[in-house]
Order: sequence, then structure tokens, then C-alpha cells
Amino acid sequence: MAGTGSTPIDGVYRAQLEVGEAVERLRELGDAQRLAVLEEDLVAAVVAVREGGDVAAILQAERALLRDEYDRFANTATMKGSLEAALEELDAALATVGVVGDADAYRVRVDETHRVRKHRIGDVPKDDARMFFRGHLSRLSNLTKARGTDEEKAVLVARGANMRVAEKIYASLQREALGIGDRGRGG
Repeated sequence: MAGTGSTPIDGVYRAQLEVGEAVERLRELGDAQRLAVLEEDLVAAVVAVREGGDVAAILQAERALLRDEYDRFANTATMKGSLEAALEELDAALATVGVVGDADAYRVRVDETHRVRKHRIGDVPKDDARMFFRGHLSRLSNLTKARGTDEEKAVLVARGANMRVAEKIYASLQREALGIGDRGRGG
């Protein structure tokens, strides 16, 4: 760029202008509107799973969404590692959700192994499912702060709402399995 009167920042301006023009061309072709409609349909599907009130179904839907993120967007080692960890934690959460319906099994497998106070939320264990809900909700919240369309962010917000609802239902199932009702509600 020496001698051309062009600076590195001019290259940024030029590239930014070209990207903006490409985005406008996509909008003119209607692809952006079609994508927005499809993302709105995805939000509706995510909400429908939440309204079903089945923790396992909510987690299975989230697993499908995470798997899709991994397949389509994981283009760095850091992103792959993050999504692999989220999928591993989700699988552990699903296994725990499968046990909470059997009070005896839950007490033996989970409650008895989470006796230390720092491993509890109120009177109930901070088990794999509870840790997944909190950690994944944080991940989704952070993603809403990144660049993205309104529709992409709406999908993330709906997924976060699913995690909050699933966590609330799961906490109730924990209390029921442990025979503690609503006392000691720790969230």
C-alpha cells in the first residue's frame, strides 16, 4: 500500500462497504426474509416444546439445536470444545433427569453423593441437571450479546426461557423425589 495513498484502515472501510453491499443484495433477493420466517418458525417450535412441560423433551430439543450449532458453526477449536462440553453436560443432565422420577434411585445415586453444602441448592442436590441448566443459560445469555439478527437472538432467548422452565420443573421433581415438598426451595 506504500505509495498508493491507501492505508490499512482504508482496506477495512472498503471491505466493510463490500460486506454491507452484499448483505443488501441478499435482502433484495428475498433470502433474508425467507430466513427470518424460518427462524420465527423455529422460535415457535422451541416455545411449543417448553409449553409441553416435559424436562426430557426440552433437553432433547436443546441437544438437537446444539448439535446443529456444532455441525454448522463450529469453525474454531475453542468453539468446538465449548459445544462438545455443552453436549457432554447435556447428556449427563438427561441421565440425571431420567433418575429423578424414581425416588429411591435418586436418593442413592444423586442425593447421597451430594451431601456437602456447596453441592446443594437449599435442600436439594446441585446435580448434573441443575449445573447444566445454570451453565447453559449463561452460555445462551452470552450469545445474545454477540452480533446476530433479531430473529437469531429471538431463538436464543426462547432457548434460554426453555432452560429456566426446565430448571423450575426439575427442581420441583427433585423436591418430590426427596419428599421435601416446597420447604427449602433453593431455586
